[in-house]
Amino acid sequence: MISLTRSFNIPPITPSTAVLVLLLLTFHVARRLYETLFVSVYSDSRMNLFHYVIGIVHYFILPIAIMCETQGVASRVQHVHVSIEDITYTQWVGAVLFWLCNWKQHQLAEQIANTRKGPRGLIRNYAYGICFGGWFNLVSCPHFLFEICIYLSLLLVIPTAYVYRFIVLFVCSQSNLRSTHHTYLVYTKQFPKYPKNRKALIPYVL
Repeated sequence: MISLTRSFNIPPITPSTAVLVLLLLTFHVARRLYETLFVSVYSDSRMNLFHYVIGIVHYFILPIAIMCETQGVASRVQHVHVSIEDITYTQWVGAVLFWLCNWKQHQLAEQIANTRKGPRGLIRNYAYGICFGGWFNLVSCPHFLFEICIYLSLLLVIPTAYVYRFIVLFVCSQSNLRSTHHTYLVYTKQFPKYPKNRKALIPYVL
């Protein structure tokens, strides 16, 4: 695992920080699994195999990117010390932001799913629908925007991590491409009266 990252005398991530980050990521993945099974309503089209593989590889590499720079894993230490007292206030702020962004993204997932459901929660169609209200009045893909915010918030928890920065860049680029070159174009082509004041990803900018 050391070969995946830069050389260092002391790994930049402490065991306490690694435990916190892995707990946050576990919560994130569990939330996404719950939405996949019980919230989201997917169309009858099939996912591109490349995108499917990329998603699996991403969530496989994510914890490895943390552990490969963790003290006691990337280097030998006599005693692995884990304590909540080792977590700084800045890291707690990052953890809270991470949870808030997850909570907001979950709300957005429910809002998107409701465009395909009836009053009693029964699925009525599998077609694209336009969402209104809240962040959807500003951008077409706020769920991608908060995906970026989720990964950026972890930078407050692991600011010295090196490999994780490349994951953040990957998430930002993927979210940008999916929102501007796919979802936004689909909406504007399928709905002639689609709100023209909405941006694709970033309010008033992109």
